[in-house]
Amino acid sequence: QGKEVAILHVHTIKPLDEATILQYAAQVPVIVTIEENTIFGGFGGAVAEIMAEATFDQVKRFKRIGIQDQFPHGYGSQSSQMKSLAITTENLLKTIHRLSA
Repeated sequence: QGKEVAILHVHTIKPLDEATILQYAAQVPVIVTIEENTIFGGFGGAVAEIMAEATFDQVKRFKRIGIQDQFPHGYGSQSSQMKSLAITTENLLKTIHRLSA
């Protein structure tokens, strides 16, 4: 779709590999985190803290995709829950395009 992306799979929040996150973040103008958890106090929040204290040569655009500060209503499969919370590939792509425009 005309975008170059890098995917950094971070398998643990504690300890968080800050050096690797900063290494990747330094190379891109847009950073998007996506997680099957709340965006507050989760992985996206931890990355946001790293970005807030980092000193980059250029400004970074940042967005967290995950569960908002709300109780997820409804039941169903993991897939249906992720779709209802907009934790999807489609939303990730749309977010990347919007932030990099």
